[in-house]
Amino acid sequence: RDSVASRGLGDVYKRQAHVAAAMAIEMAWAVLAPYINVTLNIEPNEVDTVKQKIVDILVSIAEY
Repeated sequence: RDSVASRGLGDVYKRQAHVAAAMAIEMAWAVLAPYINVTLNIEPNEVDTVKQKIVDILVSIAEY
């Protein structure tokens, strides 16, 4: 037996949802990044900032 008590399936499902959301964000970024960079004329040093803003928006939508 495990020495730590189970926290229940709810925690497992929440963790799976967060992992799936993170994967979806990375996949979406891989597809959108070239278009965003060209359309918005983003400097290379600004890419991470833009990506983080997009991630923040997607996370807030997912939490809604």
